[in-house]
Amino acid sequence: MPSAQKIKSVESFTKILENVKAMYVVDFTGFNVAELNELRKKIREEKGLLKVGKNTLFKIALNKLKIEGIEKFLTGVSALLLAYDDPVSPLKVFYEYSKEKEKGKIKGGYIEGRIISEEDVNILAKLPPRNVLIQNLLSRMGGPLYGFLFVLNGLLRNLLYVLVEIKNKKEGSNP
Repeated sequence: MPSAQKIKSVESFTKILENVKAMYVVDFTGFNVAELNELRKKIREEKGLLKVGKNTLFKIALNKLKIEGIEKFLTGVSALLLAYDDPVSPLKVFYEYSKEKEKGKIKGGYIEGRIISEEDVNILAKLPPRNVLIQNLLSRMGGPLYGFLFVLNGLLRNLLYVLVEIKNKKEGSNP
């Protein structure tokens, strides 16, 4: 018979997992309490949550929500890194912080119904921030338009030069 505290923990985990856009299983081995608190603060700033708990209770909560496949990463020392807004920002924070401290590890992830391997999650964490990607996309989309506009302006400019030369010739021939 599960204890009331475990039932309450599963309900709490289920509640925080309901509206996540992405979740990652991370190993936080080696972080001391101060580092873990600093990491949690940085993750919260990116609208994420680092939740430490028992793997068994996480698995029960995931089963309740019918989220399958991520439980294979829940072995050993694990925590769930949850993203509520941008699915990548909290991951990038954990990746950069763990790289800086040379501690911690990303085991795998789950984004919009897909299980993502450790290698793919690490590739995702190395991508530039979302805003930078959007700026790059917009600048690449705008490049051909600016080129077309420059060509049109050149044609109008050349037409204006021709008209000015014609005007000057007519004025020069009829003084």
